[in-house]
Formats: sequence, structure tokens, C-alpha cells
Amino acid sequence: MAESTIKKMYGYNLCTYYLLPLLHLNRFMFGQDNFLNCYVDEKNRYLYVKVRDLFDSEIPYKNSWYETTVTKDGALYFVYRIPFRWESTVLLFRDGRYSEFSELTKETIIRHTDLAYKVQNEAGDIFTDARLLALDRAPILVRSFADELDVDESVLQGELVSPPKPEEFITLLD
Repeated sequence: MAESTIKKMYGYNLCTYYLLPLLHLNRFMFGQDNFLNCYVDEKNRYLYVKVRDLFDSEIPYKNSWYETTVTKDGALYFVYRIPFRWESTVLLFRDGRYSEFSELTKETIIRHTDLAYKVQNEAGDIFTDARLLALDRAPILVRSFADELDVDESVLQGELVSPPKPEEFITLLD
């Protein structure tokens, strides 16, 4: 492999891939090269989307869960309220228990993410991003990780993606 599957999984905070789609948003909806990262409120109430420019796209303002925009330490953020229906998902997310997400949660993530899901590549193979495969502990991903780490597959118990890092949790609103 040219680049490790494991290393490619960590370009942005995990809430970008596992929580932002629950609000029917993905990073490309914030404008070309405008999205910087996504964070979860320390009290599980909000998602904060850090951007270069607040006015690059109208889509973020039209979202049902849009609350406000905030500037803190020179950084610009869109603030979205996390709906009550996803409260248990956020708790599982905090604990890194992604494979325990409900089927509805997984379907919503897949429907609204910008990650590849069952996309045909140039070689004609069907491809799905590892972060989506990890939601179901897909055997192909277990094999891939075992090969990369040069371990037996039986060693890879539990989740295939690490829990979110403490830096993914911030509070901008009281």
C-alpha cells in the first residue's frame, strides 16, 4: 500500500465523519477548501464546525440544527445543536463504541457523509472508506489492519478505530 489505511483514517477529527452526517452535513457543504475541522461540545449539546470563512456557502445556515456562529481566538465556527434523538449515539461516540451505533445511525452516516461508500474505482473494484467499514467491523478491514500490523486477526478484538482524542471536545457556548 502506498499509504497506510490506518494513517489515512485520521485527517480530521472523527466527529467529522461520525457525528456531522447525523445533522445531514458533511465537510464539502461548507464550501471548497473552507472546512477546517469539527468538534463536539464537552456537554454533548453542540457540534462546532471550524471554517476559514463564514460566508462561503448558504447551506450551513439553512440547516435545521443551525444555532449561531462564534468567533473565538480568531477562529470562526458554525454552531449546531445536536438533536435529542442522537444523544445516545454521542455517548457511544465519546467512548469509541462505534460498532454499537444503531442501524439507523449507521444508515444516516452513510447517506450524508462525504466518505466513499460502495463506489467503483478506476480498476472497476467497489470501494468503501475504512471509517465506514469500521462501523460494522467489516472482515475485510480486520484483515487489512492485521496485515498492516503484522498480527493475527484474532488479536484485533473490539473497535477498529480509536476513541476520539480529548482535543475533539471543546466548549464555545455556555
